[in-house]
Amino acid sequence: MKPTVRMMMNPETHAVSADMPIREAIKVLIDQGVTDIPVVSGEGDYLGVLSEVDCLRLIAEGDDNANEAKGTAGAYYSSTVPHV
Repeated sequence: MKPTVRMMMNPETHAVSADMPIREAIKVLIDQGVTDIPVVSGEGDYLGVLSEVDCLRLIAEGDDNANEAKGTAGAYYSSTVPHV
C-alpha cells in the first residue's frame, strides 16, 4: 500500500495566538515536541508559522534586551510559509 498524507500526518494540531508571549510560545514548541507551530489571530484565522529558526533568530539577533526573549509570537512568526 502506498503511503498517503493521511497516514503520515498527525491529526492533533496545536496553534499559538499572535498575542501569546514569545516565551510561552517557545514552551509550547518544546512541550509538543514540534519544530514549528501555526500562529492564529484572536478569531482563529491562520497568520503564519512560528518555527525553531524564528526562535533561534530571536536568540542570535536579540530583542531590545538580548538576555531575555520578550514580546509576542505575533512579532516573530513567518507569514511567507506556503499553506493550503
